[in-house]
Amino acid sequence: MKVSKATASKVLRSLENKGIVERERRGKTYLVRLTNKGLELLEEISKAGKELDEKIFAEMSVDERIVL
Repeated sequence: MKVSKATASKVLRSLENKGIVERERRGKTYLVRLTNKGLELLEEISKAGKELDEKIFAEMSVDERIVL
């Protein structure tokens, strides 16, 4: 990810406080997984991304899409 351990830990702690991820200590490391809330958020983001793609590509010709 090219971020420091401290930065990654800070971001994970923030996501954990918001209920988006949960961390489980495994020896010297953590297992990180999305909570149900995190999965729902991921689904919303994915849907919004698909809708944006559709809007962008709707304005393009087939040739423009191929070039892109």
